[in-house]
Amino acid sequence: MNFTSGPQVSFAHVLNFVALEKRVRFDQATAEEAFGEIVGVQSQQTNIPDEFDPTQPRIMFPSERKSIWISQAACQLSLTFDLSENSYAKALPVVQEDIHTFATRATRFRSAPHFGAQALVLELRYASEETGDDLSQYLHTRFIKTNAIGAPASFQLQLGYKYDDLYLNLMCSPYETRKLPDVGPTMSFLRADTLPVIERGIQIRIEANNILSSGSSDISVVPKELLNVVEKFVKEHFTNIVGLPI
Repeated sequence: MNFTSGPQVSFAHVLNFVALEKRVRFDQATAEEAFGEIVGVQSQQTNIPDEFDPTQPRIMFPSERKSIWISQAACQLSLTFDLSENSYAKALPVVQEDIHTFATRATRFRSAPHFGAQALVLELRYASEETGDDLSQYLHTRFIKTNAIGAPASFQLQLGYKYDDLYLNLMCSPYETRKLPDVGPTMSFLRADTLPVIERGIQIRIEANNILSSGSSDISVVPKELLNVVEKFVKEHFTNIVGLPI
């Protein structure tokens, strides 16, 4: 299996609310005070009705490399890094500082008892010029020990572990990125399979969360615990399980 470069690295830190904050859209000024300096951009309202999906963002601080999203269910910090050699190792010090700041600033938005479980997600994307079928075949051969009954046309794997008193989930699948056309005033329907593919590859998602012990640790301490677990898994088990370099 050939890849065009090392993995594209992104992290997300999710702070879940204990209960739905159904009127969170009214707290934009409080969000600005709490999170504005982290991203360095003004917040935006999404104008989504209160009755709509609570996981969709109501307030967001969008930027290319660092974004914050606030929904009725959670606050989330997303970090994306340039594609470069050893980008995972280079990202770690930045991630550690940013998630600590995010968790600390979150208590300005809501007091600590309003937050429950936390999650830290590492996503790695390995771009490839192989076909989608070839990528599925690679993952099937890597993880499934029975013979395929035909040519694998798709693949998705999710494993969950109890790991150092936390949960750790591993997800693997092929991915495709397609180019959207300029949408005109008369365009009402698009078939995704007709759009040109601009990138495909294998996506690995590693998530550590404290659902087993949510609410039992200080909100500013948990992020470091989650990052430690992700780092330990990557260092000790990632290549052996997934078969890809990092």
